[in-house]
Amino acid sequence: MGKSVLVAYASKYGATREIAERIASVLTRKGMGVTVADAGDAGNVADYDATVMGSAVYMGRTRKEARLFLSANADSLSRKPVWLFSSGPTDSKDDPGDLDGWHRPGAIAEVLTRIAPRERVVFGGAITTGKLRGFDKWILSKVGATMGDARNWTQIESWAEKIADDLARL
Repeated sequence: MGKSVLVAYASKYGATREIAERIASVLTRKGMGVTVADAGDAGNVADYDATVMGSAVYMGRTRKEARLFLSANADSLSRKPVWLFSSGPTDSKDDPGDLDGWHRPGAIAEVLTRIAPRERVVFGGAITTGKLRGFDKWILSKVGATMGDARNWTQIESWAEKIADDLARL
């Protein structure tokens, strides 16, 4: 078996969890030993050779669970390969290359400097009206957020394959 990889996520309505699961599926297919876990229940990152961490981003903010996970594990994560992804933009006119705030939200900028991830990417997210609750439903209607699923599964799987290739060379 290849390297052991933790794929942790912080998801509110499940779209980011589904991205994490797809990444884990690719890594498993490539021979890695993979554990998928909610960031709040991820356990000890020192038990893994590498970590992939993903967070939904709402109104420019990384999920609290992701911020806590990264901060609490910064020392261990700084000594091993780490890849980070954000999910959230649902408007097809958004160019992830131009979405600086999606790549490095201010609340975690310092910890990202300490961790020095190998790569940070942004994937399209998914907003489904039927899953929205309370304030989220109200605010998204007020700002005119684009509803739907903007996840590009081919892009996500390609990124996971690149991670597996990188890990195989370590």
